[in-house]
Amino acid sequence: MQRKIKTLSKEEFLKAWEELKNSEGVLPEVDEYYEEIRNYLKEQYKIILDELSREKYDKKDYFKDYRFGLVLYEYFHNTKGFSYRDLSDNGFWRFMSVKVIPDIVRDRWDGTEYKSPTHYGSKRIWLKTIWRFIHLSWQGTEKTTRDILSKSMFSTDTILNLEDRSGHMGTRVGTCRQIVRFFAKVQKNAHTKYDMLFRAIMKLNTAKLMVVEPSLVDGGEECYAKKLIEEVNVGVKKDVAEDN
Repeated sequence: MQRKIKTLSKEEFLKAWEELKNSEGVLPEVDEYYEEIRNYLKEQYKIILDELSREKYDKKDYFKDYRFGLVLYEYFHNTKGFSYRDLSDNGFWRFMSVKVIPDIVRDRWDGTEYKSPTHYGSKRIWLKTIWRFIHLSWQGTEKTTRDILSKSMFSTDTILNLEDRSGHMGTRVGTCRQIVRFFAKVQKNAHTKYDMLFRAIMKLNTAKLMVVEPSLVDGGEECYAKKLIEEVNVGVKKDVAEDN
């Protein structure tokens, strides 16, 4: 079946949102191609919810975010025809949010009815945010990325700070991935507040990127990220070699 990229403008999104609010829970009709995508993503989301019901997780919202983000990332990057440009388009994620899987977005944010368009496409598009979080955190394989993002130092606050503070001069994807990698090695102590720490690291990164190009630092982006975290007076475990 041929891939067909569909998008919604802001105006089209608002119209679709009004229709969704009046749909009484009935999902919009989509063509066969997007029906297949819908069924796959709903199946995967159910697996995530089933795991949540069986296991104890302190950060349930974060668990949904990073796990479903991995599903989206793997699916669209392994499906022929979806380019990075397609996946960076807000219009595509608006279409996905209100036409293909609005019930999943609803479950993540309120679970009962379609109350606000905020996370569907009018301001911060949730599906795009979690897809991009995985993109900026990717460690080469799904398993390696999941192993890192499942660690206790990551949270919904991490997602927002990685997305919002990646640099005003353009996002250095490789730098972000190294920051995530080393942040996962932060040594826990009684004074460690991970959300505040990650925010401070990303703020420092934003400031440094105004005058420093990470790829040109001696040792490259890996060395830049490690030193960045050390500058915030945090110890980094010395087991880097295990990752290589």
